[in-house]
Order: sequence, then structure tokens, then C-alpha cells
Amino acid sequence: MMTSAAQRIALPVGDADVYLFALALLGHKRADRFAVPPTSAEPSVDLQRALSQALPTALLRFISSGGGERTGRVLRARDGSMVAVDVALSGRDDDGADGLFDVRLGTFPGSVFTLARDVMPLVDKRTANDLSVRALGRSERQRLRSSLPSAAVAMGDHIAAACAFVHLPKLSLPAPYDVLISRAFARASPLAALCALDDPELEPLDTAALLRPPLVRAVELLVPTISTAVVRAAREALGRSQDGEDVRIRCAAVGAQLRRYVDGLDAVGRLDLVEPALALAVALPTLVPPELRGRLLRLPGVQTMADRDRVIAAVSGLFDVVDATYAAIGRLAQTRFGDDRTVEARVVAGLTEPALAARPAVEAARRALTGVVG
Repeated sequence: MMTSAAQRIALPVGDADVYLFALALLGHKRADRFAVPPTSAEPSVDLQRALSQALPTALLRFISSGGGERTGRVLRARDGSMVAVDVALSGRDDDGADGLFDVRLGTFPGSVFTLARDVMPLVDKRTANDLSVRALGRSERQRLRSSLPSAAVAMGDHIAAACAFVHLPKLSLPAPYDVLISRAFARASPLAALCALDDPELEPLDTAALLRPPLVRAVELLVPTISTAVVRAAREALGRSQDGEDVRIRCAAVGAQLRRYVDGLDAVGRLDLVEPALALAVALPTLVPPELRGRLLRLPGVQTMADRDRVIAAVSGLFDVVDATYAAIGRLAQTRFGDDRTVEARVVAGLTEPALAARPAVEAARRALTGVVG
């Protein structure tokens, strides 16, 4: 197997499938089927070497394809590492210590190996129609719990967890495994959790970790990807939920987690990273069309006026987050030249035009949802 232009690494079939599985999780190649699990208890030296060569490149490709090359956010090489330069906020090429962008991996390669060794063989021998976690035997459930992805310890692990969360649906796993594995990646890193806002099983978003170096550098470079994931989470909560209680719980989770993110940004003076909330504002008129109110009221479990009001209130919470975002941006706009947040205010002013233009449509969608006139 070719892993670089200068070196070939020969891998046995089981190790080769682990290698392809890892690349599929990072969006490099699609693995339609997991064929042969590894027979060893630990990854071989050759497999470790192949992963160490391929995965950092795949992570940089993920960053670039997700918007890492946008104006004001650039990656530059320095002494064998990468530096994230925030031109928009610094006004200069700042490659200080907090700009170091390290894509080295700690726990992720081991997590991929254990998933391939223990979990994927379980998926391969069952059909989607005959699969639920409860249907598994006791020993299989124990093996599944012990084989889910580990918590991130390095910058590369955080980015890999987010990347794997985004690309896991492409593997077309049966739903129970897709949910369990994606949830494990979201628990492994707050960066991945920021892409999973509709999951009510997750802990409150760790904004403190997200918004301090070095992890904030990853947020800066992945803001477009995160924005897409936030809109997708809201769409999933509204469009694929099967009953009123599910809609209520998932929309409440999106609203609470995104509000936590916006409040965290405002508290530390980083509203330049508010684009995920702005993306939701732009998308809301499409996500909440006039007919949504009627559809929500016909969902199973919505039988009384109290049921109806609880569901509508949870969906309305998405609009409340947008209101809080507009309010934070409005306060920032009052910043005077020379204040601590002057540069932040200038950057945010350049991001908000689409969201501000969408305000009339957002208000119309809110009225259609709530039934309130005026």
C-alpha cells in the first residue's frame, strides 16, 4: 500500500482494512463495506506508521475543504508544524505560541483500531432490519461499550473527532451503531459536540475549552463546517423526528447548546466566531415553513393543547437563540473606536449582512409557527 510518494508500506488484509476505515472516517475515501477485521490485539508497527503518515494529511484536507482557507484564516508551515494565522483579528501575521496548530494524534488511531477490531465485525454480520443495541448479547454489549472512541488528548484528536462525526453517516451503518459511535465522538471532544447540538444525551457544551488556545484555533478554521452542522442539527430535529416529544427534546437541545455557545463567545470577546448562529438565522425561514405548525400538531403524542404548546415553545427556542445573537451583535456595534472590542466589532460587522437581511423572513416564520399576528 502506498502511503507517500517516497515510501511503500505493505499491510496484511486486516490492517489494510483498518487503514481504509480510518481514511473513510476522515472523509478521504469511502468504505462501502468493512471486510476483514484485524486479528491482532494491538495495531502493528507498520499500521501505526501508515496511520501516522496518512491521518495528519487527511485532517488538513478536512480543514481546507471545510473553509480553512477562507479570508482571514490561513495555515502556514513553521518548523514542521502548522501555524493558524488569524489575520482578521490581529491585523498582522501573528505566529506566536497561541497560534501553534498541531495536528499530531494521540488517542484517535487507537480508537479507530478498536472500532475496527471489535465493533465493525458486529455490524457486518447483521442486517439493518434486525439490529438494535438491545438485540445484542451481553458480551457483545460489553465489548461495544469498551470499544467506543476515547477522549481526545491532542489537537489532532479533537479535529479527528469532529471530522469523524461529520463523515460517519457516509459509512451507512445501521442506525443504532451510527448513533452510538457518533455520540462517542461527540463526547470525546467539545469540537465534535459543537456539531451534535440536537443530541439531548450529551453534556452541556464545554465552551471554556472550546474558546481558549489551542482548541479555539480549530474552531476558527472549522467555522464554516460547524455552521453547516448546526443547520443540519436543526433540520434533523424538525424534519426527522417521529413524535412530538422527540421534536421538543431535540429542538430544546439545539436551542440550549447554541445559546451556550453564543453567550460564551460574547463573554470572551470572540463574536467573530458567531457564524453558526448566523447560519441558523438565515436557514430558519426554510426550516420553519408556514405549514410546519400544522404538521407539528399532527405528530403522534401531541393530543392536548398543553402538548401543542410545549412543542411550539421548544421550536420557538430556535428563534430565541437568533434573538440573543442579534442582541449580542447589536451591543457590540455600539463599541467606540479604541475600545477593547473595536477590532472584533469590525470583523463581526462584515459577517452579519446575510443574517440581518433575513430578519423580516425570520419574523414571518416565527408568526406562522406561533400563530401570533403582529
